[in-house]
Amino acid sequence: MSRLRLWSIKRQPVKKLPFLSVASADPIPAGGFKSCKAVAAAGYWNSKRGRPAYHPRLDRDRDRLACER
Repeated sequence: MSRLRLWSIKRQPVKKLPFLSVASADPIPAGGFKSCKAVAAAGYWNSKRGRPAYHPRLDRDRDRLACER
């Protein structure tokens, strides 16, 4: 009688994707950014409300997302 063998899959470590992190972007100046050009130059974009790079003056359509791309 032959034995049934289950295939096993070797687990490999998960590769991290290169997402933008706060450590890879420039620091946020005191008082916030003056324009969306400054936000993009510093490496931030699509800043959600509650995030350090968000400011209401950068959210033109008031959808809680500043400097949309």
